[in-house]
Formats: sequence, structure tokens, C-alpha cells
Amino acid sequence: MKIPKFSGPAGFLILGFCLCLFSLSFFLIGFVAPFWVKVDAVTSATYIIGLWRNCRTLADSTICGDLQNTNDMFVFIQTAGSFGLFVLLTLSVMLSVQVFVLKKRHRFIIITAVSLSIISGVLIFLTVSLFGIFKIRDLIPSVDVPEYENFHFSFYLAVVSLVLSCAASVLLICDYKFA
Repeated sequence: MKIPKFSGPAGFLILGFCLCLFSLSFFLIGFVAPFWVKVDAVTSATYIIGLWRNCRTLADSTICGDLQNTNDMFVFIQTAGSFGLFVLLTLSVMLSVQVFVLKKRHRFIIITAVSLSIISGVLIFLTVSLFGIFKIRDLIPSVDVPEYENFHFSFYLAVVSLVLSCAASVLLICDYKFA
């Protein structure tokens, strides 16, 4: 079976570009929102924790604040997520220039786009997987004992962003190979 070749900036490049934009959008929302995990404590307090902020809800009041005094592992998770977002943003800008501005395909840009999409996938994977195995118990006060821990929607948006970034990598590799 022969895969059809597309003329101009179409086909795999356009699909890869669209997936990069969706991946950037989902990861941006998931990255900044403080809803990565929800912890219900025995003391009827509820903690909602993100990469940068945490919120504590008691009966009818909610108190939110920045995460402070985190250990080195959590700082590494934040750093990997920050670099992943930066690489995705760079990739999206570079692909938008290739699609909308340049008249012909440049192999160097496509090779760089493939590299950046793989790097962003790895960094998002590190962020998601390390946050998944991180002890959330270290982020809540020692007087509250967690009863339930559930991942929240921002975590799942980051997972969707990871999948989209990997799919964009595959499409960009196909664009490079079949162009």
C-alpha cells in the first residue's frame, strides 16, 4: 500500500501542527490550574493540589496559597513541566512559521520539529509520571491524614497533552519520511 504524497504544506505537517496546538492548549490549562490531585482528609478537610498552588476547603471556607517548602523531587517535577511547556510553545511557533510563512518545506525545520516534539513528550511524561508517584502526603499538614487521593482534571489534561504530543511526533516523522 502506497501512502499518498501531499503537495505543499499539507497532510502530515498540517495534522502534526494541529496536534501540537491542541497539545499546547491542554498542557497550558493543566499546567497552571491547581487541580492535579484531590485529597479528602479524615478531618473533613479537602485539599486540591496543583503544580504551583494548593487549596484547603473546610465546611464553607476555602483557603488557597502557593506551594512552599517543597522537596527537591517536586521542584524537579515543576521544572520538567516548565521546560515541557516552553518546548511545546517553541515547537508551535516554529511549525506555524513553516506552515503559514514559508513557501517551501525546509528539512532542517522538520527535523528540528521532530526533535522538539519528542523532547516535549519526554518532559511531559516525566512531569506526569513523577507527579503520579509523588507522595502527596508531603504537601499537606501532618495533622491531616489523607483518606482518599484522586487525580483531578488538570492531571488528565496533561496526560491527553502527552498523547497528543506523541501523535504529533509520529505525524512529523511521517511528514519527514514521505515528503
